[in-house]
Amino acid sequence: MHKLLLVLTTILTFGTTAMAAEIDVTKSVITWTGSKITGSNHFGKISPKESQLTLENGNISSGRVVLDMKSLTVDDIETEKYATKFLNHMMSDDFFEVDKFPTAVLEIS
Repeated sequence: MHKLLLVLTTILTFGTTAMAAEIDVTKSVITWTGSKITGSNHFGKISPKESQLTLENGNISSGRVVLDMKSLTVDDIETEKYATKFLNHMMSDDFFEVDKFPTAVLEIS
């Protein structure tokens, strides 16, 4: 019985390989899309500021990504005046309140 328990413990301990990983924040962006109830949408980018990820068997199993909310862009509005107006609206307290909350955290579990 003791040998069987030892074998099972060994299999459980060494059967899964977990490793730490990070996003290369200098080369990465996250694209976002926001949809309206009317069916239209807007899209843009936001940059990760830092990350800690755990990979198991090549897949992300858990982690944390900190987003730099001040890097938010709006890429679908071609007129600079309206793009700036919409971006300021998104960064205001109507949406993300970026002055008060300059980062957002994505928790993966």
